[in-house]
Amino acid sequence: MSIEASTQRPDIGGDGQAERPRQLLLYGIEGSSTTLRARRNLEAALEATGVDLDLLQFVDVLENPQSAYTDGVMATPMLVIGTGGSSLRVVGTLDDIEHIRRLLDRWRTR
Repeated sequence: MSIEASTQRPDIGGDGQAERPRQLLLYGIEGSSTTLRARRNLEAALEATGVDLDLLQFVDVLENPQSAYTDGVMATPMLVIGTGGSSLRVVGTLDDIEHIRRLLDRWRTR
């Protein structure tokens, strides 16, 4: 299983009702060793929490620098976990998978 870029926002629940906007973004540079490491670690954390990989969007900052600028990304890789108006940012290779798993659990249950 691998993380693919997604352009759809998961704002509609299984019952067709609108949910609070959720966001799970990984900013990085496609092909860089640190981004690849962050992707692998994030994939492991997502699998451990049962979070659907379709909720994740990958943003290549070289291909989409405006999005990175708008979102205040100053370093990569950066994971942005957000629900509604609040967000949490984690910079680095996401090596502490247990910590990332706990953050995802908290995000998923909001």
